[in-house]
Amino acid sequence: MEGELLFHSSSGFSLAAERAIKHGDKFQELCPAIFMGLLELFHRGVALYAMARQQGKRKYRTGAAKIRKAVKQWIKDGVPNVEHYDFLLDAEHASLSRRNLDEVDQFYLKAIETAARLDDLRHSGLCNERYADFLLNFRSDNDGYLYRLTEAIRFYQEWGAIGKVHQLSLQMNLQMSLQTK
Repeated sequence: MEGELLFHSSSGFSLAAERAIKHGDKFQELCPAIFMGLLELFHRGVALYAMARQQGKRKYRTGAAKIRKAVKQWIKDGVPNVEHYDFLLDAEHASLSRRNLDEVDQFYLKAIETAARLDDLRHSGLCNERYADFLLNFRSDNDGYLYRLTEAIRFYQEWGAIGKVHQLSLQMNLQMSLQTK
């Protein structure tokens, strides 16, 4: 799924969020009975939350909240193997309020744990990547950021996402060079 890869890079979050606003639920409408629809909706939600956190615009937050609500409904309906979607979107949602950062930490850790328990390498990487961003930008925790980014790289490498590994390695090297100055 070509568009899915866009959701996993910093500039890709912006592009993915704009596509999410523009196209909405077209994929689900065109292909209502396939599993990829769940995956596409989740990634759209992550991109929208990333942009809501970065830019603070209501249009991103509103779209992300609708997706989060849909994921919660999947959980109620008994859809298997999406619990980490719920925890990650809860973490992203809670991070927007900036009130209870300890709760946000717990949501990210639960998302990472449940994705890893399912052996979902791609989402284990994504959860670690998003948690790293949170740690750096909300907690000013450079060591935590580097650890979580290293974990994201490890999961993406095991999954075979070499381009993503290269991108995050460059990002990590840049942060380490800024740290030593």
